[in-house]
Amino acid sequence: MLPTVSADNNKNIKILIVDDETETGQFIVRLLRRQNYQMSTVLSGEEALAHLETNPDTEIILLDLMMPGIDGFEVLEHVKSNPATAHIKVIVVTAINRVQDKVKAFSLGAADFLVKPFNKGELIARIETQAHLKRAEEKINALARFPIEAPHPILRISAGGELLYSNLAGLELLQDHPGQTNPDVPVSWHNTVRQVLQTNHRTEVEYQNGHKIYTCMFVPLVNQGYVNVYGTDITDRIRMEKALRKSEERHRTLAENARDLITKLTPDGTLTYVSAASLPILGYPPQELLGHSLYELIHPDDRAEIEQMNPPVLDPASEAVFTVRFKHKNDSYVWLESSVRGVRAGGANDVELVVVARNVTERKRYEAALQQAYDELEERVAQRTAALSYSNNLLKQVIEERKQAETRILKFNQELLALQYAGAAIASSLDLEYVLHTVTSEMVDMLNVEGCAISEWDHNTGTASVSAKFGPDDWWTAGSLADESLAAEVLHRREYQQVIATPAAPLNGNIKSLLVLPLVFRDHDIGYVEIADSQVARTFTNQEITLAQLLASQAASAIQNARLYQQAQQEIAERKRMEETLEKSRATLARRIEERTAELSAANAQLSRAARLKDEFLASMSHELRTPLNAVLSMSEALQEEMYGGLNQKQHQSLKNIEESGRHLLALINDILDLSKIEAGKLELQTEPVSVQQVCSASLIFIKQTAHKKRIKVLSKIDNQAVALKADERRLKQMLVNLLSNAVKFTPEGGTVGLEVIADAERQAINFTVWDTGIGIP
Repeated sequence: MLPTVSADNNKNIKILIVDDETETGQFIVRLLRRQNYQMSTVLSGEEALAHLETNPDTEIILLDLMMPGIDGFEVLEHVKSNPATAHIKVIVVTAINRVQDKVKAFSLGAADFLVKPFNKGELIARIETQAHLKRAEEKINALARFPIEAPHPILRISAGGELLYSNLAGLELLQDHPGQTNPDVPVSWHNTVRQVLQTNHRTEVEYQNGHKIYTCMFVPLVNQGYVNVYGTDITDRIRMEKALRKSEERHRTLAENARDLITKLTPDGTLTYVSAASLPILGYPPQELLGHSLYELIHPDDRAEIEQMNPPVLDPASEAVFTVRFKHKNDSYVWLESSVRGVRAGGANDVELVVVARNVTERKRYEAALQQAYDELEERVAQRTAALSYSNNLLKQVIEERKQAETRILKFNQELLALQYAGAAIASSLDLEYVLHTVTSEMVDMLNVEGCAISEWDHNTGTASVSAKFGPDDWWTAGSLADESLAAEVLHRREYQQVIATPAAPLNGNIKSLLVLPLVFRDHDIGYVEIADSQVARTFTNQEITLAQLLASQAASAIQNARLYQQAQQEIAERKRMEETLEKSRATLARRIEERTAELSAANAQLSRAARLKDEFLASMSHELRTPLNAVLSMSEALQEEMYGGLNQKQHQSLKNIEESGRHLLALINDILDLSKIEAGKLELQTEPVSVQQVCSASLIFIKQTAHKKRIKVLSKIDNQAVALKADERRLKQMLVNLLSNAVKFTPEGGTVGLEVIADAERQAINFTVWDTGIGIP
C-alpha cells in the first residue's frame, strides 16, 4: 500500500485544474481545500498551455476532455511531448466514460482516468497516489548504486540494447520462464532506450511479463552512454483499480436508474450530487441543482421540520425520515418522503448527507380523501374492539403456550437425535466406564504417550475427581497431575495448556510433558483431560492437539449423555402430560373460535359497506373533476385556435402545457375508474374487428417524438398474415403505447426500440412483441 501524503507535504504539491465549467473547477477546489494543495484553475486548453510555460514545476494536472478550442486530448499531447512538462502527472477528470476515450488518454500519457461524478475521497487518493509516484521517481533518479538484494527491479542497459547490469528482481522481470539464466532485453525497450538517450528525458513505460505488470522508469545517463531502468510491481494496484472502477460503475448505474431521487449534500445543505430522477420528479436536470441549497426547494412552511432534524442527522449512525413539500420547476409543489443519513466523507471528521426521496404526492391526496372514510370505519371498529380484546388476548395466550410446548418438544427431539449420533461414535454404548477407558487408551496410542486420564468436575462441590485413566498406576493415585490453579485456568478459559517440566518447576511422578484439555459439552463444563509422558520433554504439534481435542469432545459427549439419560426419561413423562394438556386446549380453542365466527361475520358486512362507499366516492370524484376539466380543455383549444384574438409563441406554449396537463389528468381519472371496474369485475371490453396495421401505426406515433429527442431508432416488423383481429381497439392501443413508452424511457440515447407482430396460424392468435436495447428488468 502506498503511504498517504501528509498535510505538510501537500503544501509542496502544485496542481493545475483545467475545466471549461467555472462551477466544476470551483467545486474541485472546495473538495481539496483541506488538503493544503497549491491549486490553480484555468478555463481552456490555451490558458493551460500558457500557464505551464511560466509554471513548468506543476506536478499534477486535473484535465477535462470536452472543451472548446484546444480540447483535453490536445493539451495532454502538448504536455507529454514537451520535455519541460513531460514529467507532469495528468489525471483525466471527465463525464465521458467510453472505452475508446480511456484508451486514447492513456496512450497519450495520462497517468489516471476519473469519471464524473466522483467521490471526494477517491479524488484525493488518486492525487496522493500520483504525488507519491512522482516522489518515488525523484528518489530513483538519485540512486547511485544498485543493491543486488533490492526488492524492486534495477537494470542498466547500453545504447545498443545490451543488458549491462541487473539485480535479482530485474532478472525475474526479464525472465520468460523461472530459472532462465541469461534473459534478453525486450525488443520493445530498444526504441525507448534510444529515445531517452537522444532527448535526455526520462520515460515511464508499462511492461507485462506473464501475470505480473511492472511500471518501468527509464532514466538516461547520456555521459555514460547507458540507461538505468527502475521497475515497480504494480500488479496488485492494477487489479484493485479495476475492481474499484467496476464497483463505481455498478453503484453509479444503480443510482442513475433508480426511480427514487438520490442526492448528496454538505451539512449546510449544498447539493454535491443529484441522480437522474430529479428530472421526472422535480423537473430539474441534475446539473441545474448542483451547488444549490436543498432548502431552496423546500416549502417555507416545512423548513422548520428539517432544521430541527439537523443535530441527529450529523451522526452517521442515525437516520431521519421526513415528508415535506418540494418545489417543482413548474412552480407547483410535490410531496416527497425522504430519508436522511450522515456518511463519512474523505476525512474522519468530514460528514456528507445522503437523501433518498420518493414522490408520495398521489398518496397524500388519497390519504386525505380516504381519511374521512377511515375515521367512520375506525369508530365502528372501536365499538367492537373492547368486546374482542379479551378474546384475542386469551387466544394469543393459548397459542403462545402451544408454541412453547412445541419448542420444548422439538428441542427434546433434537437432543435425542444428538444422543443417537454420539452413541454411534462411541460404539453405541451408554456404559460410561467402557467409553472412558476406550477414549483414554486411544489417546495414548494415537499420540504415542505413556498415560492419559479424565477428570470430571462436580459443580456441587466445586472439585474435580479422576474418573478414568490409562497408564502407570501411581501417576494419578493422589488425584490430578495438574495443580488447582492450572485446572481452574483451563476450565475458565476453555483452552488447552501445555506444561514442560523444568528443574525449577518439576511435575509429579517424574513427568516431563503434560497436556491439559477442557471437556465442554454444549457450553457446559464437564471436566478436563490430562495427557502425560515421562520419556521426553515434548511440545505437542497442532495436528496432535487437534486430534486430542476431537477425542476430548467425544469424551465430553459420552459423560453428558450418561447424565442426561435419566433426565430424558423424566422429560418423556412430562412430554406425555403436556400432550394431554395440549389436546384439551385445542378443544377449548375450537369452541372459542366458533363463538367468534358470528362476530367476525358482522365485521365483514361493515367492510363490504366501506367498499361500496369507496366506489360511490370514485364515481362522484370522476363526475366532479370531468366537468371543470372538459371546460378547461375546450377553452384551451379555443384559445390555441386564436378564436379570441392572436397569441404570441410564449402564450401558445403555455396553452399547450395546460392542454397536455389537462389531458394527462383526464387519462388518470379514466385509469382510476378502470381500476375500480377491474376490482369490481365490471370492466367490459368493446370488441370489434381491428386493423393490426392501423393500431400499430397509431401506437408508434405516440412515442416517435420522444424517441427522436433521445436519438433512439424505432423499428417495426408486421407479419403480412397479421391483417386484422377481434379486440377492444382502445385497450389494445393503450397497452402498446404503455409498453413502447416504457421501452423508450429506459433505453439510453442512441439505442433501439422495436415492435414486432407475428401471426400464429396454429393457435389462431397474433403475438405483439415490444423490445429494446435498454437496461432490462433485473
